[in-house]
Amino acid sequence: MHRFVSLGIVTIALAVGVRPAFAQNHMRISQAPKAEVGLFGGAWSFDPSGFSGLGGRVTINRSDWFATEVSVEARRRDDFGPGEGLVLANARLLATKPAASKSALVTAGVALGVGAQQTVSPMFGFGIQSRWQGGVVSTRGDFQYFPGGLTHRRSHARIVVGLVLALR
Repeated sequence: MHRFVSLGIVTIALAVGVRPAFAQNHMRISQAPKAEVGLFGGAWSFDPSGFSGLGGRVTINRSDWFATEVSVEARRRDDFGPGEGLVLANARLLATKPAASKSALVTAGVALGVGAQQTVSPMFGFGIQSRWQGGVVSTRGDFQYFPGGLTHRRSHARIVVGLVLALR
């Protein structure tokens, strides 16, 4: 598992070109809105079924580089386990290089998973968010790691991708 986390960190860093002074190199992504609403799907998880679920996220941008987020998600029953739900509250740090088409993000929070068993787990993640297109639409991809697991039968890590809409 540590190999996947390390590979993900290196991939994101190379794709975005983040400098070591991550938090000091921030700016708005083309006038980021006060709030964002995102719809996302789990593109891949590290369990046998592969898909992690569908969900939505609300983000409140507190500054150019700091935001708070709440998301909910559901996954239907499949051959690998029962249906599951997830509520996640986290903070997001955002860094953008001047004239870059995307920004790096780092997230940390806590998740409540409900399924075969109820779990509470910290969450650590990182990802990429694109520039705002027309000031209204952006895309985002996240790698998330849950040390305490999502629920009883699922893995500890996943990749989610989604569409983000601006609320001005």
